[in-house]
Amino acid sequence: MGNPKGMASPNLVINQIDLLRAHKMHRYMNKFPELTDRFHEIFLSVMEEKGIVTRERIIKETKDLFEKFGGQMSIDDFDDYVNTMIDIYFVTHFTDSDINNLINLVRKRAKCTEFSRLLNLENTTSEQIEEVLHAFCSIPLGELYISKTEAMGIRVELIKRYISAQLPYISIAKNHVTIRDINELISKSIGSKNMTGKLGGKAAGIILMQKILRPLLEKRDPDYEKYVRFPETFFVRSDVFQRFLEVNNLHDIHTHKYRDSQEIEKEFPILKKHFQKAVFPEEVIGQITQMLEEIGEEPIIVRSSSFLEDNFDLAFAGKYESVVLSNQGDINTRLEKFLDAAKQVYVSIYRPDPISYRTQHDLLDYNENMSLVVQKLVGTRFGDYFLPLASGVGLSMNSYRWSAKIKREDGLLRMVMGLGTRAVERVGEDFPRLVSLSDPMLRPEITVKAIRQYSQKWLDVLNLKTGKVEPLHIVDFLNKVDHPDTSIVLSVEKDGCVSAPMFANKKIDASSAVITFENLLKKGNFIKVMKKILKELEMVYKRPVDIDFAFDRGYIYVLQCRPLAWGKIPARVEIPDNISKKSVLFTSSHGLMNTIVTDIEYAIYVDPKKYAELKTPDEKMEVAHAIGKINRALQDKRFILMGPGRWGSNNIELGVKITFNEISNTKLLVEVGFPKNGYLPDVSYGTHFFMDLIETGIPLLVIFPGVKGDTLDEAFFTGSNALDTICPEIASLKGVIKVLNIPEAAKDKKLHIYYDESIPSGLGFISSQKLDRRRKYV
Repeated sequence: MGNPKGMASPNLVINQIDLLRAHKMHRYMNKFPELTDRFHEIFLSVMEEKGIVTRERIIKETKDLFEKFGGQMSIDDFDDYVNTMIDIYFVTHFTDSDINNLINLVRKRAKCTEFSRLLNLENTTSEQIEEVLHAFCSIPLGELYISKTEAMGIRVELIKRYISAQLPYISIAKNHVTIRDINELISKSIGSKNMTGKLGGKAAGIILMQKILRPLLEKRDPDYEKYVRFPETFFVRSDVFQRFLEVNNLHDIHTHKYRDSQEIEKEFPILKKHFQKAVFPEEVIGQITQMLEEIGEEPIIVRSSSFLEDNFDLAFAGKYESVVLSNQGDINTRLEKFLDAAKQVYVSIYRPDPISYRTQHDLLDYNENMSLVVQKLVGTRFGDYFLPLASGVGLSMNSYRWSAKIKREDGLLRMVMGLGTRAVERVGEDFPRLVSLSDPMLRPEITVKAIRQYSQKWLDVLNLKTGKVEPLHIVDFLNKVDHPDTSIVLSVEKDGCVSAPMFANKKIDASSAVITFENLLKKGNFIKVMKKILKELEMVYKRPVDIDFAFDRGYIYVLQCRPLAWGKIPARVEIPDNISKKSVLFTSSHGLMNTIVTDIEYAIYVDPKKYAELKTPDEKMEVAHAIGKINRALQDKRFILMGPGRWGSNNIELGVKITFNEISNTKLLVEVGFPKNGYLPDVSYGTHFFMDLIETGIPLLVIFPGVKGDTLDEAFFTGSNALDTICPEIASLKGVIKVLNIPEAAKDKKLHIYYDESIPSGLGFISSQKLDRRRKYV
């Protein structure tokens, strides 16, 4: 509201221009005759507040005029003359913009009243709500907004109806997601006309993240305006999934989750075939076709957004499918590929791994529902290849501190060149760049040999011709693709040094290229903005968060955000300080979190040396399946798992390729690495696998025997073996898998593990004492 033109004089005079303005104002007001009284009330209220005129004065002046003109005025019209006087005063003291803002504010408040009535009726349809919502949003935004108090109840009800019913989410989102934001979301959503579905957990996180970083009604951060972007996003609501099940008579499928775990695994391929043959309702196909036409022939990713995903306690990270589509060709071809991708995401609800995960967290009885998030893929096309320059995961809290200079609260980035699949999964012999936001140039590796050895060598790209995500070696990529920005992410190994190019356009020799991200980290505002994004999101969520991001053409694209569930990790650990050396079974300085695990009865040890001797992939996969059987057999016991390299690696040569379902009952996961050429820097921190461990309260400890003081008593763990007693059906693997009954092997003692990530240091020792898991012991 601008400043009034001036104070009123006792003898109010209106000029011709103001008369025309008053006429224009009346024409606008007359479009809404039911609001006439409200308009005059707010005009008078504002004038009284600013000291222009009072209600009493207007009434007096109107009476004076009445007396002056005598019989020419009707008593019955007195109120009309009062309102005319209010209008004259208002026009002569306020601008046209002020007038329109106030009229529109009254209109907004009227729609809010209608909203409140509708949202509190039991049988209100979505069509009724959306009609009022569209009418509200058709009112110009202007410079005067309804107050948060007026809007809050409506925001809450709309968020519950269309986005998420989780109270922790709503308590934050109501302060950031506006009524107009929800109207825009509905315009980007696909759903049934007769049902109201929600957008699901992942969508909820994306929406809230975007509104925190780019609010509609508040001042925006200039750094975000300049450097931060969001991919265009569409949504397929949960009611589409319900209609899909109904049309194809698949509702009985909900009982699938109550089967035995082995039966679930056996039946899942059959379910997939049923889903592949299923069809979508015609009304949904029409809406999807319109969405694909609007997107055009640009690559997209179809992502799961279940009701349980990305909530405040459990992220379900990587549990359900996401499908990348090249989205090329005629509309019928693109539609067919999209529908196949949607089915693939839908059926992933019934996979063994997420069902085991839900069982572990007492969520099996929850009627899980699925929505879809459809995002344009971030990147640039180079011939048949499509990729962003860089992608990764950002965490606002960094528990992987390889140097005392690193501050936990500053966060960490896990970065790769190309698509982000290699940042969230443990892939092959490849390594992401771990970036401490405390000191971005500080690396776990020191020597040139180590920097090259533990750098990323393969990047994932979308092949637009085949429609598949494919790995491409960096040498092949540089020989095939003339990317203008490689100097930002590549360094050159020359004369015993690894250094970033000084000039942007200089051609880089493919054979000497090393992916380091040095120029991106050193120059420009990338680190500053990433750090600011993570801190702001953490501040609003009031807990650590992680984000997925991409970097391309000079912009940071923030793809999604989820809160991290750190509640099960001890805030502080005191390591026992007088344990005898002969009682210590291992020591480590490579843990990722505070750990107190006591009273362990069994240790399952996959011998790294024997595992490496297995000759075929089938033999190594047999070990992974055997671990799953032991996990089930010992579900009522306290046990830990110890094994070679990377648990959950996609490359069976580097570790046991297990799923969460196969390790869900362990109390601790230990990765044992015998490096041949020094320190192995790759850890799972920031991957989907790591998120599973965090949320389940399973700590991860890494032991590199002989590196930085790490030790391991191999003889103890490779001694006696109870495998043939615990799981006689897999006794043939006892040469590789050792099941150690610790009380039997250690004279009734049990194993206790403590790790303090602030030092960082920890140990595992045997003791006959009954330990209080919260305190220090001697």
